[in-house]
Amino acid sequence: VAGGCCFPTVFTLVNRAATGLARGSVNGWANSSGALCRALLPPAVSLVLTWGNSINPYWGRYLAIYINILVSTAVVGFALPGIRKVGLAGVKPGDEPQGAGGH
Repeated sequence: VAGGCCFPTVFTLVNRAATGLARGSVNGWANSSGALCRALLPPAVSLVLTWGNSINPYWGRYLAIYINILVSTAVVGFALPGIRKVGLAGVKPGDEPQGAGGH
């Protein structure tokens, strides 16, 4: 359920951050990377869960969650300069897509 809500939201935010002719390229890369993650991560997490449970059945089952938290923190830290740059640039009045704002 969370993935179904997260992916469209992320792609919408990426689309709003990209401007001009780069928007199609950015959307293509974003969709390709999302598809790659949806294909590769479930088997990888399954292996991590199996490995963690074989190490220690009490805390090993949470190993995938710990790894997810570390990777997510690293990704946010890596993306933070770009997020700040987009936030400082803001959206100019003429940059709204067609159909937005009731036109």
